[in-house]
Formats: sequence, structure tokens, C-alpha cells
Amino acid sequence: MINMLLEDQLSDVLRKFRYGRKISLKTLEQNSGITMELLRSFESGDQLPNQSQLNLLGEALGFDPAIPAKIHFHPERTPNPKLPHWIHPVKENFHGMDVWCYVVDLPDAEPGSGKTQSILVDTGSATDILHHYLDTENISLKGILLTHGHEDHGGGIEHLPPNLPVYLNDADMPLLKTHMPNPPMTFSPEDARDLLGAWGVSKFEITPMPGHTKGSVAYRIDNALFVGDGIFCGSAGKPWTPEDFKDELESIKTLLESYPEDLVILSGHGPFTTVGMEKGINPFYHCAI
Repeated sequence: MINMLLEDQLSDVLRKFRYGRKISLKTLEQNSGITMELLRSFESGDQLPNQSQLNLLGEALGFDPAIPAKIHFHPERTPNPKLPHWIHPVKENFHGMDVWCYVVDLPDAEPGSGKTQSILVDTGSATDILHHYLDTENISLKGILLTHGHEDHGGGIEHLPPNLPVYLNDADMPLLKTHMPNPPMTFSPEDARDLLGAWGVSKFEITPMPGHTKGSVAYRIDNALFVGDGIFCGSAGKPWTPEDFKDELESIKTLLESYPEDLVILSGHGPFTTVGMEKGINPFYHCAI
């Protein structure tokens, strides 16, 4: 049974591996012994490979075929970790695509303000959905952390309260400018330490995650890890180019091996998961680099 709860289906995983490995369908047919017609049906999602076929695909594309079968064939195994009470996921809509942004409450309240002081991790393109949440929950934003510069994660900043500090890796500024002709001044993610420390955040770490984009980063805030499109439950974002695939795989491996297994992972799309879960079910962790 196909797991429709995930952001990426097995068909997406196969396409991303073939793209990253720079393998044509013709070459994959030759290396796997599976007909091109079947390969196309696997990549379109019209047909699921059986375990024998998945074994051949894993060998040809360089991933452990036992891993995707653990989650992509079993929707009942989809993780559902409990989120810390101070994290509020907001499901935005970007041209019909679901995308998460996160309102993160800050520990130290501003005396007498009557508002909840929070930061925003990614914007989700900041449509009326996010604005309605901020208004109804009486949120006062103090800053915006961007995991990367794609429009579904950094768009709409110009419609949020002015003069908020925006944190983004410089390598992704060109991406921000493609959908925002006059982007706000941005600061290095490292500079967010001062902001979060001033508001009582005790643990804040930044991990570079080049691959999906040149400047992707992950943010650890206390016991939560915000990864953008660096990791999905059972998958990962498409590499920027095939040449960036090696960096992406190394980023995933470094991230998952750097943090406790019970740390909650909050992606830009799809179900929430944990470090330990992804070590067991993510084919982009269990693969040749």
C-alpha cells in the first residue's frame, strides 16, 4: 500500500536519485534490467515496484532498497511526534501546495504588552492564512529565520510587519531576489543568536545544509530542529543541480549524526518526524555518497 501521508512518494524518491546520479532512463534500463516502460510507470507513480524490482533499482541508483520499503509501503508507520507547546505550525498554501511555516514563542515575555512574542521560521509565502493566525493569536513577531531562499519559504516578507530582522544565508540571497525585487536587508543566521538569547532561548544551533540550495541551513531551537527542505520524512528536497547531490547527502548524514535521536524534525513539507526515525527510514541517509 502506498503511503499518501508523505510529502514524497516512492516515485519522487526514484526520480530524485536518478536526477542526482545523472543517470538516464536508458542507462537505468540497462543497469537494472527493468524495461523503460516499467521504469516510467514507477517514476510516474502509476505502478509500485515489488521488492525484487526495488532491489534492482537500489543497486543501480545507489541506495539501500530495504529502507524506503519501511515507510513508503506502510502508512501506519508514519511518525507523529508530539511537538513542544511553544511551536505552532501554520499550514500555508503556495499555489495549491501545502507548506509549513512555524510560529515559535519566545520564553521571555515583554512586560505589559499583552501579546505573545514569537519568531517566524520560514514564511510559507505569508498569505492570508499566516496573517489570520498572527492576528487571532495576538502574536508580536520579533524576527524571521529563513531556512533557504525559495519563494514558498521566504516569499511574502514585504507583507509582514516592517523592520523585522530577517536571517538568511548570503548564498541564498540571489534566490530571494528572484521573487522579491526589493528584498529587505538580511543578516547572517549566526547573528540570530543575539536576538534569541535576548528573549531567553537557551539553546540555538545552526547547521549548514547545502544541497537543496547553496545556502540552506537547519536551525536547532531547544528540542526542535527546523530543516526547511533539507530533509522530509522518508525523503529530501531535490538537489539544486545534480552536482549538488553529493553535498546534499553529506548534509543529511552530518545533520542526523549530530543530534539526539529524540529531537523533533520540522520540515517545510509533509509529516513531522525525529532524528532517530529518519536514521531508520530515510533512503537519502542510507545510500552511497
